[in-house]
Amino acid sequence: MSMNFVGTPDQLAALFAAVAKVQGDMGVAVKDREGQSGRATYKYADLNAIDNAFDKHLENNGIAPMFFPGEFSPDGGVVSASFLLAHSGGGAVWTHMSIPMIETVAKDGTRFYAPQPYGSADTYLRRYTYN
Repeated sequence: MSMNFVGTPDQLAALFAAVAKVQGDMGVAVKDREGQSGRATYKYADLNAIDNAFDKHLENNGIAPMFFPGEFSPDGGVVSASFLLAHSGGGAVWTHMSIPMIETVAKDGTRFYAPQPYGSADTYLRRYTYN
């Protein structure tokens, strides 16, 4: 994952101050979903819960979150996305993240990347780029 900052020192200082205020004001995203990996089960916050925890506080502090799905590389099975936090004062920070996608195997043994795992990977990236 890479992270980039855009803006003058004053613009970035205003962005960082606004982010600190958001972090102090907001609660915790409710982990109301269950997942399973092998034998282990776990709880997680879905994208809607994360949006509900963040959006009001971001808006009140002049911060706009933007998510940009990246290209899917079927040859390498990689999904990527970029996430931008833009502040009304002009500063911004953006990250780019890539993760491998799960390959699907058809009954005849053909391997391919199905749309549903792509959607899961996209949602995963949206949840984790908020962090």
